Amino acid sequence: MIEIQRVLACGDDPRDLLTLAFDAGFNSKASFNRAFLDMAGMSPSQWRLKSQIPQEI
Repeated sequence: MIEIQRVLACGDDPRDLLTLAFDAGFNSKASFNRAFLDMAGMSPSQWRLKSQIPQEI
């Protein structure tokens, strides 16, 4: 899951969330979203959006 977080934060990977879920071994996007939410405290799409917004220093 940490690798998926890195991929989402990077923004260079063109794969959509469903493809990432299947590539990570999940059988559905729903189970992927639940597992990601449990681990990261937010959905994969929220993680992607938050990670790509420049943070103030």
